[in-house]
Amino acid sequence: MIELGQLFQGAVSSHDWELAESLILSADPQTLNDALCVTLDATWFLSTHQELYGITELIKKIIASGAYDFTRAIFRTSFLASCVSACQSRTMSLADTVTVMAQR
Repeated sequence: MIELGQLFQGAVSSHDWELAESLILSADPQTLNDALCVTLDATWFLSTHQELYGITELIKKIIASGAYDFTRAIFRTSFLASCVSACQSRTMSLADTVTVMAQR
């Protein structure tokens, strides 16, 4: 299922909602939970209303298909949000960004 997860992450990163949706159909519960995390994380990097609509519909389908680990998904995206916020608040090098993420 790691391969499925990597394909899903690539589909979400490239905003290929149709491919991402098709991968959900063959996912087991753990992969669905991973997919929920990936999609929530991706919301921080969207730039258009169309992208937001696409990912929102994808999240609905992931949940409808059986994802249930909302706590993990929320903690993970909360962590990412704090890192994004810290990195945007000042100009940081890659090394500084890694240090901030490690501290959190």
